[in-house]
Amino acid sequence: MAINQITDFLNTKLIDNKFIFINVWTIVHLITGFLLMKYFLNYLSHLFLLLVLWEAFEIVVGQPFFKKESGLDIFWDISLGMAGGLIYLKWF
Repeated sequence: MAINQITDFLNTKLIDNKFIFINVWTIVHLITGFLLMKYFLNYLSHLFLLLVLWEAFEIVVGQPFFKKESGLDIFWDISLGMAGGLIYLKWF
C-alpha cells in the first residue's frame, strides 16, 4: 500500500460543517490521547501540551509531510486527543 493511499485514507472527512471537522486523523488523535495517558503521562496538562506541540510541529514541517489544516481541524484534533486522555482517566 502506497503512502499516498494511507494519507488519503487518514484525510477522509467524516464530519465537515461550520462547527465540527472530524476526519480519520481525528480518530487517531483520540486513540493516541488514550494511549499516551495509559503508558506515558500522568497529567492532562502534559497531554494538552504534547498535543499542542504536535499540532505546531505539523504546521512548521508542513508539506509534503502534513497537509495544511484549518483552525477547526486543529481544535478538534486537540479536543479529541484530550477526550482520549479523559476516557482513560475516568474509566480505566
